[in-house]
Amino acid sequence: MAGAGDKPKEKPADGKAAHAWMEDKLGARVAVTDADLQQLGRQRARAVMALLVADGQVAPSRVFINRL
Repeated sequence: MAGAGDKPKEKPADGKAAHAWMEDKLGARVAVTDADLQQLGRQRARAVMALLVADGQVAPSRVFINRL
């Protein structure tokens, strides 16, 4: 971990290197729980369901979310 006087490393310009850099920086600071992942899954499922029935091409009665 960098000390108070250390200059932070710059984000790389390369896409893959930048992704790895970002993942490394955030991974140490952000804790994602199983409950967080379950909530994200439910939100995504509701969003997909809403898009499928929004234009009327799929009947709402034919779309459902199955809990695992």
